[in-house]
Amino acid sequence: MQSKKHIMRHLFSAVAFLIFVFLAGGSTDSNNGESNKTSTPEYSEFWRTDSSIDISRALVKNNIRGCGQYKYRPSSKVTGKFEVRCTSDGNNWTTYAVYVGSEKVIGPL
Repeated sequence: MQSKKHIMRHLFSAVAFLIFVFLAGGSTDSNNGESNKTSTPEYSEFWRTDSSIDISRALVKNNIRGCGQYKYRPSSKVTGKFEVRCTSDGNNWTTYAVYVGSEKVIGPL
C-alpha cells in the first residue's frame, strides 16, 4: 500500500498540472481574456474602394502621405471608425485607423 506522502505527492502533481494546462490555455486565447462567446469581428471582410470625402479629409488634415489610392472598411464596434489601407504604388500598403467624426488618424498600424 502506498504511503500518504506518496499519494499526496501524486495528487499535488496532478493539481499542478491541471493549473498549468488551464493557465497555458488561457494565455493563448485569441480574444484576450474576454468571454468565449462568439464575437463579431471589428471590420467587415469586404473592402470599399470608392473615395470617401470624410476619410480623405481626415488623411489630409493629419498630413498622411502615400495615399494616392486607398481602400477602407467600417468598424462594426465603433461608429465613424474605419480601417484604411493606403498605397502610392499599388503594391505596398500602410494601414491606419481613421475616425471621421473627429478627423483623427492613428497609425501606421
